[in-house]
Amino acid sequence: MLTKWDELMCHQLPATMDQVHTDSPEWTERIYVSIYNVRAQDTIFGFGVGQYPNKNVQDGFATVWHRGRQYNFRASRTLRPCVDEVRIGPLSVELLEGLKRFRLKLDENPSSLRIDVEWTATMNPHEEEHDFRESGGRVVQDISRFDQAGRARGILEFGSQSITIDEESWWGIGTAHGALAGRSAPMQPTPGDGLCSISVQLVGRAVS
Repeated sequence: MLTKWDELMCHQLPATMDQVHTDSPEWTERIYVSIYNVRAQDTIFGFGVGQYPNKNVQDGFATVWHRGRQYNFRASRTLRPCVDEVRIGPLSVELLEGLKRFRLKLDENPSSLRIDVEWTATMNPHEEEHDFRESGGRVVQDISRFDQAGRARGILEFGSQSITIDEESWWGIGTAHGALAGRSAPMQPTPGDGLCSISVQLVGRAVS
């Protein structure tokens, strides 16, 4: 199906941009962001989205760990026809400037979580070495990934808390990747410095 992406000069296949090179159900694109309060060291904020073209699904989560308590939001939607936007109900990611700035939002929803945060890169992206693995003659992982450090600003609400996120205190690392793997691992929020990750997962191969 045609989307606004099909007006761009970046096709890799003789097909519309919603198509991938394999019919494997494990082919996945992912975005994962983890941001840490480096000053107070008492709060970690995680945010992730996955897109599965051959399952026709887009899903996502937001999670906050604060002083021993964790708050979570999860959502899922049918991917098509809106393959060209990263939005699952109240949760969304908006690219503001390629490889430099994006906005994470979680609007009104039944959970106590509310998020409106802008992430800004503080270094150029670093492309990691390609990760290709086989086992018994079978490809089990094929991943390419880039990493990027950044800082965040905005508003984070959970429970009865409302926190103003500022670039002096809230730091992170950004990682983008895609993957095709014989067995894909689920997205897991990981405590630590902020991480922004975009991944693409395919059976037998992975681009991360």
